[in-house]
Amino acid sequence: MKNAKSPEAKKGLDFIVEKRLHEEWEKVDVYEWYCHEQACFQSTGSGSSKYWREWNKKFQQVVVKAQESDGHWPHGYHFHGDSDIYRTTMTILILEVYYRYAPMTKV
Repeated sequence: MKNAKSPEAKKGLDFIVEKRLHEEWEKVDVYEWYCHEQACFQSTGSGSSKYWREWNKKFQQVVVKAQESDGHWPHGYHFHGDSDIYRTTMTILILEVYYRYAPMTKV
């Protein structure tokens, strides 16, 4: 998604940060958030876009607030197959985006 300059890409990214970034953990589908986070992070190929900055600032607050004292993340938006292990694993993948991906423009 090199620089996400097309009107379609910008419209999609605007939708993600305006409509899909929930403030309550109970509304979060972690797989959806994982995909949306990737789009925001890679929208410039380096994680420096306005979309990433807005997403990152807001999602961290929700994730930190929702974590249980034993380290797992509880159920939120439920779908078939969801479990504490799945939700915690997906949340950790979301939190690791800084370390896991090279800029797409340099691959």
